[in-house]
Amino acid sequence: MALGIYKYGQGYWVRVLTASLIGIAALAAGLWSMKQTTLAIDAFVPKSVLSVTLELDPTATEVAGGTSVILLGTPRAGEAAAQVGTATLLDTVRPGERSGRLGSITYAGTNTQAEIASITLSDGKPLGNVLQRNAQTAVEPIYVQGAVLSLFVIIGTVLAYWLVAVKPGSVEFLINTDYEMKKVNWSTRREIRGSTVVVVLAFFAIGAALFLFDIIFQSFFRLINVMPS
Repeated sequence: MALGIYKYGQGYWVRVLTASLIGIAALAAGLWSMKQTTLAIDAFVPKSVLSVTLELDPTATEVAGGTSVILLGTPRAGEAAAQVGTATLLDTVRPGERSGRLGSITYAGTNTQAEIASITLSDGKPLGNVLQRNAQTAVEPIYVQGAVLSLFVIIGTVLAYWLVAVKPGSVEFLINTDYEMKKVNWSTRREIRGSTVVVVLAFFAIGAALFLFDIIFQSFFRLINVMPS
């Protein structure tokens, strides 16, 4: 018994094709689930990381990752900018670089969509103005999608192996199917070619007959003034 396969070598092609179809179905389900996973992540997973594009303050120096920063909103006329939350730099921000990531975000209120206009360090030194922000999850969606697809592929592989190689009931069915298929009287190439020619000629003959009847009826209805000429 090779690799624990029940009745190894019997019903080979039926078993191989069945396993292939199960694999294709599992792959299709995995690809569909990847799309649904993306939608679920966007809808339900909190956005715990902000990717921001900064206009650095001229006085800003290099700031190491892990530094706590203060998030400020848009200041009103004659007023100082209000604090909307705090965060931690995930990447080192150097002079000349305009992008960075913020993690461990804590908002001052419940509004997680509060506009962030600028960022300062905890000691009040300005870091820069925020030109663009993009909310992200802490885990890259591609990793979750890969895990979901891998899970479906593994399940499909195990299921295919169990049905076509291990489970006696399904294996016997596939072997019997292969045996019955061998008893089918398959048409020869000559017979298939002849049948195809007959079908094509009949198709054109019926089309020509319908066209002829259409011309006859049009002429008749025009003759009795039912249809305009």
